[in-house]
Amino acid sequence: MAKAGLPFLRLQRLKLPVSEAVAIPNSTNVYASVQSFLILWLHVIRLDSYRRFSNKNQRIYPSMFLNRLSLAEKEAFLFLAHHIAHADESFSREERRIIDKYCMEMQIDDVDYKHEEFNFTEVLSAFKSESHQKIVLLEIMALIFSDGHLHHSEQKTLDDIVAFFELNPNLAIVYKEWAKSILSLFIQGEALIHL
Repeated sequence: MAKAGLPFLRLQRLKLPVSEAVAIPNSTNVYASVQSFLILWLHVIRLDSYRRFSNKNQRIYPSMFLNRLSLAEKEAFLFLAHHIAHADESFSREERRIIDKYCMEMQIDDVDYKHEEFNFTEVLSAFKSESHQKIVLLEIMALIFSDGHLHHSEQKTLDDIVAFFELNPNLAIVYKEWAKSILSLFIQGEALIHL
């Protein structure tokens, strides 16, 4: 197995077998390379921010693209995040934490969301470029999977977003799997910190 750079060295110092610590399957070199990159990202870039902004009872999910949005897009993203968080008719503490993290990353205050005033078309119309539309879809996945389940109402909202942005529906499937992988690796990283 090829060395995975700095994370490999850190795991070796912990005297953990790399295959068990990060669960890299031997299926393909491409998959292993992607896993190695994600591990590097988690350990090098996010480890410091995780230590500063979390405690043992709070999960902070990785997020990295929201600062690319304009101010109007950031506010629209928060309205959309609140809409999705309320889609399953509950607003959990975990969802609140993720939205707080979104605000912290984007360096803006939270929006005043009111379900009865939410305009889906107006909010999604704020995202003009395809790359920013993809950022919205990708980043919203952490919120959707925060409780470990994809509720029917959340799936419908995702489908509506993909249709509105005229994105390939298969892209949402790829993004879901990516988000689950990232969240899983982040939880593994959290466990490694507490060894």
